[in-house]
Amino acid sequence: MSWLYRNRSLMAGVGAALLATGTGSALVAAPVMAGEDREDVEASPIKSHSIDRGFVVAAAADGEGLLKSDDKSDEEDKGEDKPSKQDRLEAIADEVGFDKCQAGTALVVIETGRDMDMDDFAITIGLATVAQETNYRNLASSVVPESHEYDSCGGTGSDHDSVGIFQQRHTMGWGTVEELMDPEFQTRNFFERLDTFDYSNMALTDAAQRVQVSAHPTLYAKHEGQAKDILDAYKSA
Repeated sequence: MSWLYRNRSLMAGVGAALLATGTGSALVAAPVMAGEDREDVEASPIKSHSIDRGFVVAAAADGEGLLKSDDKSDEEDKGEDKPSKQDRLEAIADEVGFDKCQAGTALVVIETGRDMDMDDFAITIGLATVAQETNYRNLASSVVPESHEYDSCGGTGSDHDSVGIFQQRHTMGWGTVEELMDPEFQTRNFFERLDTFDYSNMALTDAAQRVQVSAHPTLYAKHEGQAKDILDAYKSA
């Protein structure tokens, strides 16, 4: 007796459900036949079909059709509440004694790094670099008047024409002054260059220096512990 014949009632019910939802989609059920290669079945493009309103029709491994509801309870759909931006800002500030400006800068570095799929060590390098360059402040420059036209927090620097949280320079090809006064833009610049070499097998201070080319290449190391604490606070918020 064929699988379709034995499951004719089931297939009729599925057809009725399709008509009720108004999808108009055709459905082909794929039974697993005796002796059929299991790997072939697993790869079958018609093994599972999603239908409107949460119904899923699947071919079970034993050859029997399975009709089940994919509906979940409200609690399962919602899951645990994700921490808000404010929760994470407060967690960072409480952990290391930052003000709102500094905590906000740290948050930008972490979330930009995560958005770029950078690993925790890369993000730690980024945080330690910002700590050394600007103490987590988005600095304008006394020698770049235009930099004062944009939002900044933490004051003004005077190291050549360096601006922003990583102290990047528009005259060195990092971007326009407007772009460099955006902490996220600077962070993306940093991670893009960091990702061009194997930083994972380097000491933090050496990796940071390779991007920054600082006159003080060893000073990034002293910020590594704090950077790890900040990232841990973010993740545990």
